[in-house]
Amino acid sequence: MERLERASGLRIRLRRKGTVPTGMSMKVKLVSVDSWKSRRKIITHRLPTTIGRSAEAAIHLDDCWASRRHCEIDEIDGTLVVRDLGSTHGTFVNGHRITEARLLPGDMLTIGISSFRAQYKRRNQRPESCTPKGIDLFPPGQ
Repeated sequence: MERLERASGLRIRLRRKGTVPTGMSMKVKLVSVDSWKSRRKIITHRLPTTIGRSAEAAIHLDDCWASRRHCEIDEIDGTLVVRDLGSTHGTFVNGHRITEARLLPGDMLTIGISSFRAQYKRRNQRPESCTPKGIDLFPPGQ
């Protein structure tokens, strides 16, 4: 089940689309960090999920700087991955414009003029010894 907690600020609407097979969900919170708005939380259990200005986006932002289909968040091996969907103004993780990047717990995601801190519990992490050294599948800024 998806829900939105909001005191004030930009209007956000979550759309429910179909069902998620067992084992394909992860609780993800995006907490607003904008100082000019009241703190709000977007909570979703459905991945992948799209974020944008369109009413068709799973997470709708009423933000004129966000594209209709701005970005998508998915899970790979227990870690969130954010992909820009060709947005006009870009998607940023920790201040760096990205096309695709890991979104780790505590990272800041900026879409249009809205910024959120990612909160989730990573799962299915591979032991350090299983990760090839010197290879980053999702280098920062790319």
